[in-house]
Amino acid sequence: MYNSFYVEAEERHFGFFVHKESHLVRIQCKTARISKDHASLAFNTSTVSMGGAGNWKKKKSGYRGRADWFAAYSPDTGKVYMVSVWDAPAASEMRLRLLPSKNNQEKNVKWAQGYEL
Repeated sequence: MYNSFYVEAEERHFGFFVHKESHLVRIQCKTARISKDHASLAFNTSTVSMGGAGNWKKKKSGYRGRADWFAAYSPDTGKVYMVSVWDAPAASEMRLRLLPSKNNQEKNVKWAQGYEL
């Protein structure tokens, strides 16, 4: 499901010139699922479609160019997580950590708290 919103940005120049600009933001809504150990959330960052007329191959594609943000709702936490399409893997899944990893690795960890609405 796609949702679109207009966002207004305001810039001030020299303290009194105000420039307002609106632009369309496209949001892809997803459902996040919690891991078995409740340490992370995951949601798909791609879509799978079947080929057309006599071509029944599955085609996996990402959302870059078709959406700007993912809004991933987790029924387990009751929260929504906003992730830029460009910050997420192109055609797989995004993982957001809720708890520290067992080996305490911090490098490249995407903490769910940093993406909460």
